[in-house]
Amino acid sequence: INYYGYVVEDSPNNSIPELNWYMEEDDYTDLVTNHQTDDFFFPAVLAIGDAVFDNSQVRIKGEVSVSYPKKKYKFELPSGYKVGAPLFDIPVDEFMINRWAMPNMATSGEYFAWKTAEQAGFKIPQNKLGNVFKNSPGVAQDSQGLYLIIEDYDKQWRERNGYEEGALYKTGFTKKTRLNEDDSDIQSLVNNISTLTGEDLRLYLADNLNIPAVINDHALMTVIRAQDWGFDYNIYEYRDTEGTERWEYLPWDLDSAFALTYLETGQDWLLKPPVTGQHGDPNDLETALYQFPEYEEMYYRRSVELFNDLYGSDN
Repeated sequence: INYYGYVVEDSPNNSIPELNWYMEEDDYTDLVTNHQTDDFFFPAVLAIGDAVFDNSQVRIKGEVSVSYPKKKYKFELPSGYKVGAPLFDIPVDEFMINRWAMPNMATSGEYFAWKTAEQAGFKIPQNKLGNVFKNSPGVAQDSQGLYLIIEDYDKQWRERNGYEEGALYKTGFTKKTRLNEDDSDIQSLVNNISTLTGEDLRLYLADNLNIPAVINDHALMTVIRAQDWGFDYNIYEYRDTEGTERWEYLPWDLDSAFALTYLETGQDWLLKPPVTGQHGDPNDLETALYQFPEYEEMYYRRSVELFNDLYGSDN
């Protein structure tokens, strides 16, 4: 940090937190025009609560969403600094702000999807809905709108939740931990679920998958109507390398959840085990798992349980 600042609050306190974001207009134009997909960071200043973070950085994130008017962004604070309240209970040094995935979806859908994931038993990233202003705090024309402000599955989160020791992959083969090792562990998983059959496949799945955790993720995706995922898209794969050596999923990128007009062509997909992933493409792991009736039955039982828990009350 080169400069230290303070915030003068000229509006009443709001129950929804605010993120005030400052950057040169020329930099912002360059960012949204020329750097939508290259992860290039630009300098920014963030004012959050009563703290000012000079010399922060911002970049655009996402894939399909980079073409929409409202972008998603990732912010990194300067080295040695973290932001806590009012955005996070546990301070973080990087975070993202997410909007809808498609023009007909609301940002609140992702917020409720993460709440559902937490209720289903997943350890989730901290997240909160917040108003974002760029360059003019509280000025309506400079409002960027309502965003979901969320932490990443970064090193802090992983250490806090017990996911740092094993092998963690993002959307297939992008390795995030144990970088001194190759990716032969996940390659072996892909090869075996694609080639083994019958009893050999059944035994392999039992030995190498955390089956209750995987099925819990599938049931979650069903009850929140999220189909925009697959083994190599919008998901994290984690192997408990130092313990059970079994694989499980971590849900990610839930901005298409509760999308009542998205992927409507497959009207009956909610009634089936999710043997397809992104846009209906075959998903080998799910296809391998649900050819066995006992796992299909587990999926139905857990889905019904989640439906009853989540939709059987006024919540």
